[in-house]
Parts: sequence; C-alpha cells; structure tokens
Amino acid sequence: MFESRGYQHTTLRLFRSAIAHLHHNPDSIRTSKLVHTLLHSITAKAPPKPLHRPTVNLRSTLKAIQQIESGASSTHLSQIQQKLAFLLGMTAFLRPSDLHHIDFTTASVTEGNNQRFLSFNVVASKEKRGGQRIIKPFRVSCYANPNLCPITTLVHLRTRVSQLSPPPSVASLFVNTLRSGIPVEDIVTLGNWSSSDVFHNHYRREHLSLIDFTNTVLQDPIED
Repeated sequence: MFESRGYQHTTLRLFRSAIAHLHHNPDSIRTSKLVHTLLHSITAKAPPKPLHRPTVNLRSTLKAIQQIESGASSTHLSQIQQKLAFLLGMTAFLRPSDLHHIDFTTASVTEGNNQRFLSFNVVASKEKRGGQRIIKPFRVSCYANPNLCPITTLVHLRTRVSQLSPPPSVASLFVNTLRSGIPVEDIVTLGNWSSSDVFHNHYRREHLSLIDFTNTVLQDPIED
C-alpha cells in the first residue's frame, strides 16, 4: 500500500489499529515485531517535516469578525454565535469538539483588578484520565476592543437569547382557534383527534387555572 497506492505512514498506522480492533487476537497485531519494524522503516523514509508551522495572517478574519455587531438588534443570532465560537476558540485555544461541549450553565463573569474574566467548563471533552472523561475549566480575560471581546459577545448573546419567546404549542394554537369562534367539530377534524372529549380533556386545559387546587387539596388539620 505504501508503494502502490502512496499511503502515508500515519494512514498505515491507522490501518494497523483498525485491523487489531477487528482481529480475533488483537495483541498479536499490536506486539508483532514484523509489523512494528515495517512501520518504523516506512516512517524513517518519510520526508522531513518542518519544526514550526507556517504563520497564518488572521487580519482579514479579525476584521470580518469585528464588523459583526453583537449588540445590534439587527444582527442575526447565528452570526453572534459564530463570532463567539471563533473568539473563544482563539482566546482559550479550544477545538471544535471543545466548543460543542461547553457547559454554558457554568459560565460566569467576574471582576478583579479593574478587569473582567469569563470562567466556564468544557464537559465530555476528548481528554480522558484513566479512561474516564474529564471536565476542563477555562478562564478567559476581557479584551480592550469590545467588538473583539469574547466576554462582551457572550453577554450580548445571553441578552438576545433571554428576549426570545418560545414558539406557540399545538395545544395553544387550537385553544385560541376555539376562542375565536371556530366550531369545536372543525378543530377536532383539523387536529385529527378521535373525539371532542380528547381535545377538551388533554388540550383545552386552561380552565384548570380557575380552580383553587391549594384550598381544595390541602385542609386545615385544626378543623378535623
């Protein structure tokens, strides 16, 4: 495969791991001196790789990120999320899998020495200790430019999310339809319910709020 198909030595090592996983005796593959010697020889023939990676100029990217006004109501919510993911990835050196597993319930902003800090945890990350997944804590400092500050972006995102209203449920839509004067028979047909009793008992439950369950269920023990 190395000579005929031009596979890299790293790909051949992955092949060995896959074969060992499927083999009836995986230790025979993992501890085989012949396989180990072959892979070591192929690795030695690989071309040298540079010690340092080439520098990437992010000036144009940062300029585009800065133009996303996270505090403006006209900015789409997905753009603010993308901006926050990029800034957190840069400032905390997070991988895409880390960004996906951020527990935002643990995110908190603190102040000290005239500076703000963002603390949060990454749960179920790729790193493991003793085969068990770990929780990685992170702390990010604020940035002088608010348009590139991850903390400011997070605060604006939280504000926007808190202002969102949940979509109306199916039950509320049909109850409002009934209130507007539409016959219940038509609502039952539209909702594909078996009978009007199903609609009244399971979906039209706003009348329950008029019942004083507290004083009905609870009784003063002194009166007994």
